Amino acid sequence: MEVAKRWRPAEESSGVTQLPEIQGCGRATFTITFDEDTELTGNMKLKLWVSTTEGTDMDLFVGIEKLNAQGEVVHFHGKAGFAETPVALGWLRVSERALDEERSTPWQPWLSHSDPQPLTPDEIVPVEVEILPSSTLFRAGESLRVVVQGQDLFEHPSLAHDHSDDVNLGTHSIHTGAQYDSHLLVPVVR
Repeated sequence: MEVAKRWRPAEESSGVTQLPEIQGCGRATFTITFDEDTELTGNMKLKLWVSTTEGTDMDLFVGIEKLNAQGEVVHFHGKAGFAETPVALGWLRVSERALDEERSTPWQPWLSHSDPQPLTPDEIVPVEVEILPSSTLFRAGESLRVVVQGQDLFEHPSLAHDHSDDVNLGTHSIHTGAQYDSHLLVPVVR
């Protein structure tokens, strides 16, 4: 298995604002188009540098979407039997970001859940979000889109949510470039 496809990181830092869902909006997207047929099989990991202007926590929900050559979302039949799901999903409550260093691997962060780390306003912290394993072929001209938001990417009546609206407060930001090495690690097979 090839470790990862490398794209040149941004040389200057920047921020992408993500407003919490409780305010009626809040989605950040990042897209890359493949120039050759590429199969991704296994776990992915999203590293982000994040901050909030208020509160002591954030909920992050991540989706990996496939876009066809016309830029339309390609839906999949999800693991739990739901139609129209993305390629893969991940999620993290930022205060639970502490890793178990012995169990974590480059592809799969393992959270310790033993050392809550609340945020302070405007503090920029790194997080690693595990994205559940999947296998998808992207043809040349098709795109992978990373979606990050403050609530589940899709709703279904049978899903029980334990995410209170009081967690996502203020303006959330994702920081990229220079010292903020936010990136998606992908398992390229071919």
